Amino acid sequence: MIRTILGGIAAVTLCATAVPALAQDADNYVEDQRTTYAITMIKLADGAEQRWLEMHEKYVVPARKAAGQSPEVVHFLMLNDDYDLMVVSEMPDGMATFDSHRPASRWAFRQQVNKIAGGADKMPPILEEWDKLEKASKTMYTHTHP
Repeated sequence: MIRTILGGIAAVTLCATAVPALAQDADNYVEDQRTTYAITMIKLADGAEQRWLEMHEKYVVPARKAAGQSPEVVHFLMLNDDYDLMVVSEMPDGMATFDSHRPASRWAFRQQVNKIAGGADKMPPILEEWDKLEKASKTMYTHTHP
């Protein structure tokens, strides 16, 4: 019984002395910047691979570059019946992208795509064609843990 009581006292004493140290660490804690990514899995329509790549190279690649964003990485998936492509895109605004209906990075990209297309009024047929190239897609989000 005495062992249990002494053990309890020792545990409480140890925890109580650790609290000031934890509080001090919390005051000086600086978290490393995380990088957030959107990972989009795409199932292409039959025979759409070449046209999808052409449109990606014509619109997405130069628009991201002009908007000051890193290039997307397109992976061709093998031995996967559900999806044909995996597109990894860095999200410059990080998780803050989800705090706004018009985050700065998305808006910058849209302005550049519109410019490449010749104006926002030229985008509807381009988007319509793009939609026909993809049977299905699924986007997931992740970030680094430095």
